[in-house]
Amino acid sequence: FGGYKQSGNGREWGRYGFEEFLEVKSILGYNA
Repeated sequence: FGGYKQSGNGREWGRYGFEEFLEVKSILGYNA
């Protein structure tokens, strides 16, 4: 749980999962 398509998370979750991941990063304050 630390990459986008590099970790395969983006492909597994699809579009809506990717959007949620970005929202979580915004809340936690990660800008990696």
